[in-house]
Amino acid sequence: MSLRRERILAALQGALEPLPYARAFWEGGSASFGRHDQYSDLDLHVDADDERVEDVFRAVEGALSALSPIELRWRLSEPTWHGHSQCFYRLRDAGPYLLVDLVVMKRSSTARFNERERHGEPLVLFDKAGIVRATAVDRAGLARRLAARQAELAARVRILAPFVEKELLRGNRLAALESYRALVLAPLHELLRILHAPETHDYGLRYARRDLPPALVERLEELAFVGRPEDLRPRVAAALRLLDETVAALRARTPAD
Repeated sequence: MSLRRERILAALQGALEPLPYARAFWEGGSASFGRHDQYSDLDLHVDADDERVEDVFRAVEGALSALSPIELRWRLSEPTWHGHSQCFYRLRDAGPYLLVDLVVMKRSSTARFNERERHGEPLVLFDKAGIVRATAVDRAGLARRLAARQAELAARVRILAPFVEKELLRGNRLAALESYRALVLAPLHELLRILHAPETHDYGLRYARRDLPPALVERLEELAFVGRPEDLRPRVAAALRLLDETVAALRARTPAD
């Protein structure tokens, strides 16, 4: 594809920086960790005056349209889960992977996506107000939250894992698969992240290879790829064994770790 990330960034910076209501513009995501590759999208953030959010989107769309036709646009319904306004853009000349993922934050918002351990070091394109800075995760507060969360997850898996067998006995194979993924695999993965990557314990399976030991990733892959309905039973049993190992490791871990 002819359109590269550097050109998109330059065009958006040129369109946004002159606007008095756009206070800051920065890139996050994989680039903020130095991990972006040829498949990475652009995770972009704009801090703007509260009443000018839609003006920011119009300026961005004008700049993008000048580079390439916008093939697809997905604006998240509001209120979004994070409280900001967000839209994804796919440009014809950038291909299906180099999406522009734009979050516009109101000036009054206090949820900033700025914890270094979770969001990396922001790559600042401009900052007129000196507001873009990474902060450290509150480790004491995180430890308290995760102590309760790990107990909840372990209990949840143990009490709900039989739902997989229940649906298999009913002959409802799709429900069995859904129950396995949602009620066993997903919470087990989060528990593993509490052990190995607590700051990002709520990140999904797509980050397992990045954050977990390779041997654990292999075990998760074996658990995740199910060929036939009858393969679910041994996988549930294996998942429960891994759950017990993880709970034991969490209990044995000292606070200094």
